[in-house]
Amino acid sequence: MHKLLLLEDDKRLRETLIDIFEFNDFEVFSANNGREGLEVLDSVAPDIIVSDVMMPEIDGFEFLQKIKGNPLTEITPVILITANTVLDAKFKGLEYGANDYITKPFDSKELILKVKNLIALNQKKTQSVVVESEKLIGKVEVKSEESIFIAELNEKMLEFLDNEDLSVETLAQALFYSKSTFQRKVKKATNLTVNTYIRTFRLQYAWELLLKKSGNTSTIAKQTGFRSAAYFSYAFKQHYGISPSEVGK
Repeated sequence: MHKLLLLEDDKRLRETLIDIFEFNDFEVFSANNGREGLEVLDSVAPDIIVSDVMMPEIDGFEFLQKIKGNPLTEITPVILITANTVLDAKFKGLEYGANDYITKPFDSKELILKVKNLIALNQKKTQSVVVESEKLIGKVEVKSEESIFIAELNEKMLEFLDNEDLSVETLAQALFYSKSTFQRKVKKATNLTVNTYIRTFRLQYAWELLLKKSGNTSTIAKQTGFRSAAYFSYAFKQHYGISPSEVGK
């Protein structure tokens, strides 16, 4: 059963959407606004997020920026719901990383199809990233200059490993690069974005800790910078195809 996080401040619509998704075999977690949605993400690792745009406290756009800017949550697909048909609003959402849009009033069948298609697409993309990520941490032959860069980057990753708020900017500054230069160097050396590199490094290090039986899932999740054991388990299974508890068995 797929997990879905729903953000909608209109109580009647929220309850209707919950009924629709549960009828289609989704496990639904809901929030009234973006602030509550971020709190839910601390304990739940959804396969997809469906969010209204206009909400109090933290709206859909700000919520989107926060999760897409976090290496631990950027992989989660997001569909925005809006009553605004103005193209500028849609462009803004897409610019912030929305995977799709649906406009009120909407057909429930269309929404369900969009949700299921995005989940399937995300699973395929994740598997392709796994193939690329296996080149990391000494598994790829690189030029001398790039080898030095990767070694320095991995050293900093170990230094910041338990920092759940680690960002591209923090790593770039620690290595004395501008953000844009740092992103280009990581992409050239690994063929991955910085956020994907950070997430993959954490997961590969977690795999080694699990093999060595260095702690339980919660302890290792904290050691490798995951905000919650639930999200760690979700990301781990997305990456390796098995849960942390299955490693070494």
